[in-house]
Amino acid sequence: MKNYGKQKRVLIFNDTLKVGVIENALERLVDEFHNEGVSVTIATSFDDCYSILNANIAMDCFMLTSQMTGQQADENDKFYQLIDKLNQRQQGVPVFLLAERKKITLAVSRELMSRVDEFAWLLEDTADFIVGRVVAAMRRYRDQLLPPLMAG
Repeated sequence: MKNYGKQKRVLIFNDTLKVGVIENALERLVDEFHNEGVSVTIATSFDDCYSILNANIAMDCFMLTSQMTGQQADENDKFYQLIDKLNQRQQGVPVFLLAERKKITLAVSRELMSRVDEFAWLLEDTADFIVGRVVAAMRRYRDQLLPPLMAG
């Protein structure tokens, strides 16, 4: 596994390319990750994200942004492929779905719910709250992988 060191890493898949409120919320999230010393990689296309996962670079968390536009079957297929690729390389990496609560509760499938560890409400939760949950999940993930003296 390449690049597995002290710095925690998060990969965010965001192919929504929206501007405005959602993009601003995502920028605040990235800023908060940087404040916590977490390295952030954003993949803006399925192919980019798949290539990053295929490169076997150690990730501590994988975050998916959902458009929830009614094209759920296509979006879910992308998510399944990416999560499967991640799990081929690293088992147990926490997977978060970033979405709008109102839309996701109506549209999320049971299968997607089973593949995602946590949901975060991008427009309702604050960046520091989301990042706090993610960092805690990353710690738990690393603690289960590393010997006690190496964890942290």
